[in-house]
Parts: sequence; C-alpha cells; structure tokens
Amino acid sequence: MIAAPRTLVFISGMLLLACLAGTVSAASLGTEWKERAYGDSPFSGVEFSGDGNYVWAGGSRMIVCSWDGTEKWGGRAGFITAMTGDLDPIVTGIGQGMFVMNKNMTDIWSRNMDGQIQAVAISNDGTYVISADNKGNYNSWSGSGELRARTTDNLAKQIAISPTDNLVVATTVDGLRFYTPTLSSIWSDNKSGSLDNWIIITSDGKTVITAGGNRVSSYTHTGEKNWMVYPTTEAIIDIAANPDGSAIIIGSQDGTVLALDRYGKTRWTYKAGQWINAVAISDTATVIAAGGLDGTVYLFDRAGSVIAKKKMESGIQPRSLALSKDGKRLAVADMRYLYALSVMGGGDTPEVVSTYTPPPLEPVRTYRTWDTPTPEPTTIVSTIETTIPPTTPAPTPTRQSPAGVLPAIGALVATAVLLVGLRRK
Repeated sequence: MIAAPRTLVFISGMLLLACLAGTVSAASLGTEWKERAYGDSPFSGVEFSGDGNYVWAGGSRMIVCSWDGTEKWGGRAGFITAMTGDLDPIVTGIGQGMFVMNKNMTDIWSRNMDGQIQAVAISNDGTYVISADNKGNYNSWSGSGELRARTTDNLAKQIAISPTDNLVVATTVDGLRFYTPTLSSIWSDNKSGSLDNWIIITSDGKTVITAGGNRVSSYTHTGEKNWMVYPTTEAIIDIAANPDGSAIIIGSQDGTVLALDRYGKTRWTYKAGQWINAVAISDTATVIAAGGLDGTVYLFDRAGSVIAKKKMESGIQPRSLALSKDGKRLAVADMRYLYALSVMGGGDTPEVVSTYTPPPLEPVRTYRTWDTPTPEPTTIVSTIETTIPPTTPAPTPTRQSPAGVLPAIGALVATAVLLVGLRRK
C-alpha cells in the first residue's frame, strides 16, 4: 500500500530535477573547416568581416576565407596589418613598403616610407590610411594613395582610427597621442609612460580604451581621463570590448579571464590556470570567448559561466581569436591551423544572442584629475546600453520565461502533498 505513493514521490522528484536542470544554459562548438598555416609559421591575428561571412588571418602569409569554405585568397605577409569592417581594403606594412589590397589580395596601390613600418591603420570608410615608421614619421594618405599630411613624433607602437573616422590614436614609446586625420595634434600624454600597447575606440568615437602591462585606462576623445585600473597581477596578453565599451574582456598571463564594465570595475573573473592568449566578445556581450596556451577555447555567457569548451590541436596564438558580431561564429588560430567554429546552442544560447535586451546604464563619468575622483553629476542616458552583471550575487544564469518555472513549482507542490499523505498513513 505504501509502494505506490513512494513511486509517485520518486517520479515527482525526478520531474523536479529535470525541470531545474532544464534552466542551465549550454552550447557546443562545431568545426566547419580548418586551414593549415603556410610553412612552419603559425597564423598571427584573426578578424571577421562585419557580416561574418569572411575570415582574415595574418602571419607570414595572410589569407581570407569565406565561411562556407568555397573561397580562399592568399597574399603577402600580414604581421603589421589593418582593414575596414568588410575586409576590403586591407593594408599591410612589410619593411619600408606599405601595400593596400582588396579582399582577394589584388594590389590597389603601394608606397614606401623613410624607415621600417611600425604600424598602420585605415579609416572605417576607407577614405584615408595612417602609417608610421621607426624614424618617428607619421603619414596620412588618401584612399587612393595621395599624401595628405606628415608629422614627426615619438616612435609608434600601435595606431587606431575611430569608427567615426575623425580621430587617430597612437600608443608610443613615451605615451599617448591623439591626432586629427591630417595629423594635427589634439592631445598628448607623457605622464602615463610607455606601458600602453593596445587601443580600442567605442563605436560613437567618444571613449578610448588603452591597455598594456597590467594596466587598463579609459579616456574621452579629447584626452580627459575617465579611469585607470590594474586588474591583473601579470601582463595583459589580449583585450577586447563590445562596440559601446560597456563590456571589456581581458586575457592575462596570470591565467585569468576578466570582465570589466565601462567604469573599469571588475564584474567577474574566471581562473583558467594557464595563460589566456586571446579573447573576443559579441556585440551584445552575450557571448564571450577566450583561448588558452594549452589550446583550450572557452565560451562564456555574459555572467562569466562557461557554456562550452573545445580543445584545439596546439596552443592558441596570441590575439588570434575572433567572434562574429552575433556571437554565432568563432575563428581561432593555433600553432598549425586556422579553425572555423560554429557556436551551436544546446538550451537557449542562439535565442539569447538575438533577443536579449540589456538594461539601462549610466554614461561614463569623466574625472579631471589623476587623484581618486569624486563623482561629478551626470545625466542618465535614456537609451538602452549593454553591461555585465556584478559578480555577487552570482546565481546560475537562466534565460527562461516565467512560464518555464511553472513545471518546477508544480513538481514541488506535488511532492509536498504526497509526503504529507505518507505521514498521515
């Protein structure tokens, strides 16, 4: 007489566990194709076209591949390279020469500089190109190759052009430099020294994020400092941010992946236990990827939970991982191959990428001194922006509608009723 109720209790318990398990998000990474590197030199650097249909990889011989694998072009060396959002044109520096090519690696024009080219950049609309050599010469070229302006300054390490095409930023051996497209100085900074290497400029052109050593800094487009933080214990190997700069992802030699918000506050940290050589983020910050020294690719949701892992054949190369804007395609290079990986959803991952609506967030606060700032009054922006939720509390992320919880509640009620019945008997 008691066996049947116990069976019902067991079934109800299993139903409850099934309902709760169904709330955990998951994904998988499927290999579409892989391309072997030229000779013994691995690929260096990976980028997607804006539509996600083409993948670029640099190195001793850069290539462009279509996502479906039907098109592939090879070209010159691509260690010092820049490109527009659709990978057309592509600019590369080799020795003293600068070469501008279209997507299928056909030369458009080329120019020589006085010294070895150190850095290149191209505007988002392709109307001008900036190059810098090891003698401190900076040149601004039109999209067709005419010299627009020239200046001499500190030796450049990296150059970036704002997505709005009206700001040129250079990290140099002595500090930061902000220029107009015709190389007129807007602002320079020698106080912060030569630590910075990498540059990220937000899509609206108003915020500049730089990184180097174990330091990350944020500036306005006129050079005022927003904040400066030291989030890692060892050197930063790679950094990425979504277009509005509300989510900044860092890979470090201390074996961690970190997520900062637009104020420089660490929102979550993942201990990988190995060097993290490459990171990437989707436009909505709902999909985040990282590649480790042992060849492991990690996929995270926006709260820092691992939703997928995949082991490549060898170590992921520094700064050689990219996500498409929607987070559904990933390209990564190890010491042998360039891989095209599809992000396939178990659970609700694909829907999250396309339908997630981020909460409002205040704009970046600007501080005018290098001391610990006192927040100035700000105006709350009414538009929707993306942020990363805080680490604490950190519940298991669920993205089901409220209706998805009803089966679990029902199972709990059924279990309680049956238990009461057993006690009475």
